[in-house]
Amino acid sequence: MVSMKDAIVKIDQAGRLVLPAKVRRRFKTDKFELRAGEGKVELIPVEPVESLFRSVPELDLERIRREHREEVEDER
Repeated sequence: MVSMKDAIVKIDQAGRLVLPAKVRRRFKTDKFELRAGEGKVELIPVEPVESLFRSVPELDLERIRREHREEVEDER
């Protein structure tokens, strides 16, 4: 595994840390899996669900989400 030290980040009193913009842009996601292991913490980028459908360009995710919300409302 290649390790790069991009920045040193600080955790605030609420337990938050800020990833520098250059790191966020590199991974093109706002979700990360957190893994805590022996003496280290890792953040693993999680690809947006939309990236799974790149090979199906005609897929209308907004329509699918809207229909799902409507179905959930109908079931109530």
